[in-house]
Amino acid sequence: MTLVLYFGEDHWNRHRSLLDCLKVPEELKPYVSDYKINVFEIAWLEPETVAKFKSDFRIVADYFVRMRRDKTYEPSRETIRHVHEVLQLMAELTKDRRFAEIQLPPGSAEGGTNMCEVIDRYLNKGRAEGREEGLAEGREKGLIDGIVTSLKNLIANTGMSPAQAMAALGIMESERDKYASLLTS
Repeated sequence: MTLVLYFGEDHWNRHRSLLDCLKVPEELKPYVSDYKINVFEIAWLEPETVAKFKSDFRIVADYFVRMRRDKTYEPSRETIRHVHEVLQLMAELTKDRRFAEIQLPPGSAEGGTNMCEVIDRYLNKGRAEGREEGLAEGREKGLIDGIVTSLKNLIANTGMSPAQAMAALGIMESERDKYASLLTS
């Protein structure tokens, strides 16, 4: 029996039997066994069908159905029994390595967590950290831009040299080369 679990967002458009895959002359076809390829299009399953799964695969299938249908994923609160294995499978199927890199607290890999916790606590944590880093970089750039604007105004309005303007603003000696180059760019 040949079984294919297909996770693509588009319908399966490949061969569905052995004879479809091979170029067999008509006179030989009666002698060649034609094996059917059973394809299950996971992302195209009906929610009622997904609900019939009894294993953690229900969570994986639900993810693909929702992502295809809604283009977003509202995580399930259903307890995952084999957390590590589900996350490894999700990493491979989605090509999102963050699933594989999640470091779970002791004991949760044997069950006791759900996709809602995984997404919120572990995947969104990275987004929050990235957002904080972006904000910090933005604040620093804004501060630097403000200092450069102040330097340019001092130089233009008072006739000070760049070195005098930097001294007037209290810019440290170690930072002056950086600001001098920003004044000329």
